[in-house]
Amino acid sequence: MRALVTGLALLIAAAAPVRAADAMADFDEYDLHSFIILKCHAAQDGADRAHLSQADAVRKVALDTLWAQLDKINPARHAENGKNAEATLARRSEAHDRFIQSQVTEYGCDWLDGKGIQQRQ
Repeated sequence: MRALVTGLALLIAAAAPVRAADAMADFDEYDLHSFIILKCHAAQDGADRAHLSQADAVRKVALDTLWAQLDKINPARHAENGKNAEATLARRSEAHDRFIQSQVTEYGCDWLDGKGIQQRQ
């Protein structure tokens, strides 16, 4: 029975719309760029502040999208799915923070600003 549920969950996840992948990619990109700003830009300029001001909106779209995906798999666990979506985003943010810190340590902020995570235009 567990294999059937797991198989069904994988099938649904594989068939998820591209917008879900886009929402998570947007979240990841936003998060990584934010960590670069916070770790490397002692004086934040207008572009940095504008980027950081989008935090709630980007996080909400990613949370809602991930939560909806989990609800498709098991709608009876809506509240638990919300907690799992929150926890997933928190784990991703922690991983991004560790990654950027390792890049700052390894390559430095100048490299990250010039050649690191490419900013969306």
